[in-house]
Amino acid sequence: HLEVLFNNKTDNEYIRLVFMKELDLTEQEKQFYKEQDINTTETIVIFAKSIKQAYIKVMQYRNNYNCFVTLATTKDNTSGTYENLATRNCIALDFDCDDFKEFEGYRDFSFYVDLIREKAPNLYYHFVVASGNGFHFYFMTDRTEDIKQLTELNKIIQEKTGADKKARLSTQILRIAGTLNLKDKDNHKYVNLIVDNTKL
Repeated sequence: HLEVLFNNKTDNEYIRLVFMKELDLTEQEKQFYKEQDINTTETIVIFAKSIKQAYIKVMQYRNNYNCFVTLATTKDNTSGTYENLATRNCIALDFDCDDFKEFEGYRDFSFYVDLIREKAPNLYYHFVVASGNGFHFYFMTDRTEDIKQLTELNKIIQEKTGADKKARLSTQILRIAGTLNLKDKDNHKYVNLIVDNTKL
């Protein structure tokens, strides 16, 4: 997963990793935090200079944190803001199964394959990650510094297919394959790479 996203980045670019988990609070503590408008999510942000460094960090956090990666590289290790993005080499669609409940077979991977074929027949997806509650489809492009244009194209495809509107940002983060989705603390789910067409 990370190899495909970052294998041709330059040595000067960083891979931005985000690790998040909800604090283990009692209901009374949660209510207090909410009333005080205090964030109850612990967030750790790490910038890696290489794919190897990135994987070491992912291995460190993957069992206890939700693990995400910014799809674009960054220019330095200060932030993941738009101004600090360097390059990107993909378009990504995030399908949350719960958004398609009214359709038969909405939890099946094949439903989303058929949806993309119908709405955007000329698109070829290179790999797919099962996120635990849906599917992330990746469409690889040439690496580019024109992240704004790539994001605009991502937005057009998202609107055609009905994928998640929140997952079309230039600063987009998505879950990392080989980790856990801990959104439901009583039902952890694996985040798996289920299709890899990158070598075809």
